[in-house]
Amino acid sequence: AAAAPARDAFVECRGGRLARRIGCAELLARARCVAAGLRARGLHAGRPFLTLAEPGIDHAVLRVAALAAGVPFAPLSPQLLRLPGGPARLAAIVHLLGGGLVCADDAVVVRAALRAVGLAELEVLGRGEGRHDWPQALAGADGCDTPAAALEPDAVAAVFFTSGSTGAPKGVITTQRMLAANQAAYAVLWPFLAERPPRLLDWLPWHHTFGGNDNFHKMLWHGGTLFIDDGRPTPEGMSATLANIEAVSPTLHINVPRGLELLLDALARAPAARAALFAQLRAIFFAGAGLSRALWARLQALVDDQARAGGRRVALVSGWGSTECGSTICLVHHAIASPQVVGLPLPGCELALVPLEGEGGKLEARVRGPNVMPGYWPAEAAGCGPAAPAGEPDRSAFDAEGYLRTGDAVRLADPARPEAGLMFDGRVAEDFKLATGTWVSVGPLRLALLAALAPLVRELAVAGQDEPQLALLLFPEPEACREAAALPPGAALAEIAAAPALHARIAAALRAHNERQGGSSTRVRRAALLAELPGAVPGELSDKGSLNQRLALAQRAARVRALFAEPPPAGVIDLADRGGGRPSTDIPSPQATP
Repeated sequence: AAAAPARDAFVECRGGRLARRIGCAELLARARCVAAGLRARGLHAGRPFLTLAEPGIDHAVLRVAALAAGVPFAPLSPQLLRLPGGPARLAAIVHLLGGGLVCADDAVVVRAALRAVGLAELEVLGRGEGRHDWPQALAGADGCDTPAAALEPDAVAAVFFTSGSTGAPKGVITTQRMLAANQAAYAVLWPFLAERPPRLLDWLPWHHTFGGNDNFHKMLWHGGTLFIDDGRPTPEGMSATLANIEAVSPTLHINVPRGLELLLDALARAPAARAALFAQLRAIFFAGAGLSRALWARLQALVDDQARAGGRRVALVSGWGSTECGSTICLVHHAIASPQVVGLPLPGCELALVPLEGEGGKLEARVRGPNVMPGYWPAEAAGCGPAAPAGEPDRSAFDAEGYLRTGDAVRLADPARPEAGLMFDGRVAEDFKLATGTWVSVGPLRLALLAALAPLVRELAVAGQDEPQLALLLFPEPEACREAAALPPGAALAEIAAAPALHARIAAALRAHNERQGGSSTRVRRAALLAELPGAVPGELSDKGSLNQRLALAQRAARVRALFAEPPPAGVIDLADRGGGRPSTDIPSPQATP
């Protein structure tokens, strides 16, 4: 604000128009006024407020104000109340935090939900509601010239909630130290961020740590501009993103694998957007889910084409992290040969690789350092005093040496050269045993199968726990499937799922995959193509686009049972009768299985 007062801090993009913007000096001035408004409502470190809002300038002002006031905020999905069980989840979070205020895009919906769960007395501020409009109501208080609160590094900045797909949601205590440690590490590992103010066009939601912690604070720390993309990583939403790319010409592109896949498809038909994307681009960063080798090859080809055409060599980089670590644990800062490489631990961060009993040499990553949470928000903290959450943080996720158990497996990219970095080796909770006692490592297998089935399959779920062999539920990529099966453009998903030509293509691809495998833990016996897209079941698809394997299977239990039925019912692609790869001594015949 002092060095570049007029530089844009945040810009709202709408279909190629830079529709609304706020400079650094104005951001700071407005945030100071809102900080005074938060304090005037009796909010403090032990009494946070909640947000249910899309990314935007008013939301950004509110967040910066909260940081300045020392008042934690708890960002929730603005779509929360449209999901089954949403009001009950909101009530659970309010009771956990003892929140004193809700700021929402749609206050009418939030108030109705709170009345339904007996919380009508909780103040809700919306937008465009006159005196109940939160950008105006909070900014009207006296004390706009009050300096920022004197904050200690361990002061609570925010409470981000885990998915809560099983059990009650957990509130991750996110401290000022965690936020600063993450961005200080980026400054060391990515020095190009300091060469010129970065420009990031971003669609990621702010209630998730990827967009709401990592990207948000990266732009603030480095004095950059965050352009808020009104496009989305969907076939329908890409047109707005392409128009915004042309208007912004970013220096950094950050995305999840699904978003990158759709972007590459769209750029192939949009030369102007492609030229604008690469005009000033320094790096493409991907994280949040596994990137298939097929998509990696496409990314490399695109970057190579641009370099051969005389452009700058754009770096392809990745990382790995979690909400509990304020976003980042490992980061790539050099050229990598595989999309599974997630880099090395951040400066100051320690990683312990702990062998997992009975999992064939897999190593769980455990972490400690300044970027790691002190614990989950304690259940007894509701209504506590102004200094800090009452009670000790819930440290049930930590081991005896103080390392956070991440639940993720990693391995060395090159055991002889640890400096080459770590490779992601799957979520431990997704792995399971076959009836033979053989462990199945779902994460790496999923990526291999997606590559084998490209471009026909968008996502898949791996089944087979306590069964003699593996089977798959396949979610189609509609456009590619219609083309492969010679179906008309408007063919329904049910018609796609039943197309014999697709079944034959899938069977051939799986047989080719099986030929390259040596045992039952990676070879597929059966599959079913679903007449639905991933995300049809609420909660199974994260904001990052990754599929919750266990939930996807549990919600389709009848389809899973059909995969292992004898004889297989219609619609199940059975590879057993046509030699699905080399014979393997550890796969018992389905007919011989009791």
